Amino acid sequence: MEYAKDIIYNLKYDKLVNKNQSRTSRLIQKIKKNKLIILSITLLMGLIIFDYFLIKSFIKLLMVL
Repeated sequence: MEYAKDIIYNLKYDKLVNKNQSRTSRLIQKIKKNKLIILSITLLMGLIIFDYFLIKSFIKLLMVL
């Protein structure tokens, strides 16, 4: 019964929980935990920006010709 109560109320007796964490430390912890997702999003944004500049230069080239 005690174990079920711990699961239902999400109690963690074996972990030290700091309630006064700053926003930046929580953000850093999430980045460390989700490295693959952050890397994928960063790579996607970089490729979108790169594609934008390629299209822009191609349109300039077409206007010259």
